[in-house]
Amino acid sequence: MTDTVVPSPIVHELLNEDNYEEWSLRVETYLLAKGLWEVVEATTEPPKREDGEVEFNAWRKSNAEALHSIQVSCGADTFSYIRGTRSAKVAWDILAEKLKPTEASQPTGTGEISNDHIYVTLASLAGKEDYYINQTIADFIMRGDDGDAPMHLLEGRREALIARRETGVTLLHLAVFYTKVDIAKKLVHLMEREDLEIPDNVGLTALHYVIDRTPENVELAECMVGKNKTLLSISLPPEKTIPLLAGKTTPLIQAHYIRSEGGEKMARCLYSLTPHETLNDSECAMLVIRGLMLKRFDIAWDLIQRRPELVIAKDFYGRTPLNELASISSAFLSGSSLNFWEQWIYDGIQIPAIEDDVCINIQKPEDGEQSNKRQKHLIYSGTSLFRGLVVKTFGKLLGFDRIYRMKLAHVRILEFLPCMCEVTKNKDVKELQGLEKAMFLAIKKGHVEYITHLCRANYKLHDITNEKGRNIFQFAAECRQHKIFSLLYGLGDQRNWEPFVSGKDKSGNNMLHVVGTISSAAQINRIQGAALQMQRELQWFKEVERFAESVDHEVINKTDEMTPRELFTKVHKDLVKEGEKAMKDTATSCTVVGALIVTIMFAAAFTVPGGNKQDTGLPVFLSKTAFITFIVSDVISLFSSTTSVMIFLGILTSRYAENDFLLSLPTKMILGHITLFISIVAMMITFSSALSIMLHGKSSIAILLTLLTSVPVASFIWMQFPLLLELIISTYGAGVFDRKIKNWPREDPKYSDSC
Repeated sequence: MTDTVVPSPIVHELLNEDNYEEWSLRVETYLLAKGLWEVVEATTEPPKREDGEVEFNAWRKSNAEALHSIQVSCGADTFSYIRGTRSAKVAWDILAEKLKPTEASQPTGTGEISNDHIYVTLASLAGKEDYYINQTIADFIMRGDDGDAPMHLLEGRREALIARRETGVTLLHLAVFYTKVDIAKKLVHLMEREDLEIPDNVGLTALHYVIDRTPENVELAECMVGKNKTLLSISLPPEKTIPLLAGKTTPLIQAHYIRSEGGEKMARCLYSLTPHETLNDSECAMLVIRGLMLKRFDIAWDLIQRRPELVIAKDFYGRTPLNELASISSAFLSGSSLNFWEQWIYDGIQIPAIEDDVCINIQKPEDGEQSNKRQKHLIYSGTSLFRGLVVKTFGKLLGFDRIYRMKLAHVRILEFLPCMCEVTKNKDVKELQGLEKAMFLAIKKGHVEYITHLCRANYKLHDITNEKGRNIFQFAAECRQHKIFSLLYGLGDQRNWEPFVSGKDKSGNNMLHVVGTISSAAQINRIQGAALQMQRELQWFKEVERFAESVDHEVINKTDEMTPRELFTKVHKDLVKEGEKAMKDTATSCTVVGALIVTIMFAAAFTVPGGNKQDTGLPVFLSKTAFITFIVSDVISLFSSTTSVMIFLGILTSRYAENDFLLSLPTKMILGHITLFISIVAMMITFSSALSIMLHGKSSIAILLTLLTSVPVASFIWMQFPLLLELIISTYGAGVFDRKIKNWPREDPKYSDSC
């Protein structure tokens, strides 16, 4: 088939399988006229950038013009031979070898080149310079041919094997970049040990390419590192380094920063190949921190078991694993938000212990005959593993994989935490690399597990204060973190509470002043509605009052010169107004709904289905069960809706003082919603009973219409039940404070009753 393009400025007929001689003559003449033929005809290696910027740029421009002229003169089939080629001379030679009408290079007749023909073509180059062999093999790799590359041509030609292209890459770089894993392995076998360290123009070795492009190919990485372990210590260049710190991102850290599953496999592989003694504290700290962030616990667990002091070592950012753990919001159950059914699933999931669930091969330090052996540092327990896999599998099938992974992370971190906190034992706070800030961050996020374990390990952490001079319990009250504040109950009687409650910050505020204000850390907007927010604020103030001495109620602070109660009233004045408006708006809307139901149910009582008998005036269907249901449900709906209207009217006319939001107003709102819900349900039952009577004998239609009556009930439950449930729990439930603290640690002999 002939490809002809009329507008071609170079040739009349594009290159195809049959017209190479005429085509080459025309293109050669054209290139001569343009002064570009020297690039194609050159017999020496082209200039490099280091030979001179001007000379290199001139050659590159001429090469590009000549290559473009050759490309636009090729047909669709013949262009595929030089696709990816960056050298005009190589492109010309490839076309000559493939299309020049000689016996050795005749096409197979199908328009494609067979593998045998490729071998002949490349073999004919064996006597040429290393440069052309390198270029041809590179083009073979970039074209993506399915056949095996004739790697035997590179045997004994080290210069051809390690020659660098314009971007500084070698054939090994190209093979990795184009994911030619088999070719890359053969190249590694042919290369010398030091050849694997050759970087490209930006300083990346072939191992860096493997980690970045194909991290799942751990066998290729093992092949490279097995030949040259120095690769493990070659860091990324400054402009490519991940932590933005020059010379610190080794291949192991590079792999650990890849979030995919392949990155996890590569990191585990490189860690098992890395001699442990070559890792410094900063690198280990970064590996532990990254492992905790990405929920990859095997490497972090092994490092902490080997070197516990790493938990307070600084990485290249100046972070420590123990401090960084406090900032991970999803690290603990106390920092996660689960609804009822999610909590139920969470509690039912069983997670095996980390020793039973983590497996990693660690190379032993060199020690005589065992220097080349590896040990299995952690082993699987079949029973625990099977149980965990079953739970995980069914969790995925039911869509609960997210909850499984959440609990897995929580359980693993709680296994880490005691080991990490043990390092702080008997240490002065100043020795712990800024742990105070981490503790206050954990308090702000509500990580009660973190605070509990730290205070168990080091009693001195009870007395730390933040920049405002507030202790951990005052800050917990400021942030409205009830789980951490409730740890006060574990301290014993009031003598132990007094230092934390009565203690004053730099502005003269005691704990009552702290809960009397609303800071940005309080996050009260998470509570639905201003009325509930005001109730929660009152609950906090009342709870702290239980701890405080009578003298603490009259303390005047420095900033506002107010007592705690005066400060509370001032700060919450706007919230009281918002709560009043919100409750009145809700009551008004519910009153309208209740009044409509009253009207409908009152009328329904006197317009019974079927009418009345003329002689006695009794309803026609009085003896039917459906009619009795109709009358009873009508009465229930009428009286419950009337009651709800009265309750909501009472809310509209109530007093809206501060203390009314604590119990009085929420109780009225709860009763109003309950009676309104009962009236709606009874109204739907009344309607269904009437349909049953009227459609007697057509039960299928009656059942279908009855099912539709459940839609309003379901809508009410969906939209209003969460608010009603929150009101009930907040008003009459256990509240936000757990006074049955059993896990507050006091094992340390230095921990006295007076704290």
